Amino acid sequence: MTEIRDRIKTKINLIQIDNQKIFDLKYEIGLYFTCFNDEYDYDTVKLYNALANVLIKVSKCLKDDSFKQDALECFDEAIRLNDSKNPIYLVERGKLHIEMGNKDLAIVDVNTINELPEDWKTDSINGTYVKLALESIIKSCT
Repeated sequence: MTEIRDRIKTKINLIQIDNQKIFDLKYEIGLYFTCFNDEYDYDTVKLYNALANVLIKVSKCLKDDSFKQDALECFDEAIRLNDSKNPIYLVERGKLHIEMGNKDLAIVDVNTINELPEDWKTDSINGTYVKLALESIIKSCT
């Protein structure tokens, strides 16, 4: 979805660089934008996920929650392009929903993960991360 990327790129270009961390994050986002192409491929999905995570950092640095909404749209796009089959993208979006106060939407992501085939659990590193993140999300929602 190029309109998401165009809107984010415009917003990022307006950021005033007043410290090294913001400069570094802005540079990282620029690198991601140079890697995007308009065709769907696995790298595009990974780029949306990575961009979302950087936008969350920008949001925290600038104390500007609007970047969290942009990050949410990037997670949505990564999940859409991946047919909702990657538990890591779902758990990352669920964690962001918790940060944004959207507990009901976080639970939807938890339920979606629980409905996935269980092969993700056999990946020891990612499986462990997802299990721990799910526990954290569920705890935050109760």
